[in-house]
Order: sequence, then C-alpha cells, then structure tokens
Amino acid sequence: MFSCSGDHPTELYQCKTDAVERAKTIASAEHVSVAIYKRNGALKQVVKPR
Repeated sequence: MFSCSGDHPTELYQCKTDAVERAKTIASAEHVSVAIYKRNGALKQVVKPR
C-alpha cells in the first residue's frame, strides 16, 4: 500500500519493494522524506530527498 494522504491508499502494490520505489520517486520529485515501516509498525528507515 502507498498513501500520501494517510487516510486511504492512493495506490496498491503486490510487493513492498515496488511501493517503496514508487514512494521514493514521488518523494524525490516533491522534496519530502519517506518513512518506511516494518509489518509490526516499527520504523525501519527514513529516506530523505535527493
């Protein structure tokens, strides 16, 4: 799942890798950070814009 609004998903992906790559692309274009979480809800990584 990928969501910009936080309330409802804006795009759905079969695998997390695809969703993360898409989020990174959008974040880079918008100059925002991406927070990536583990399945249990713990923060895994924060990717800052390039």
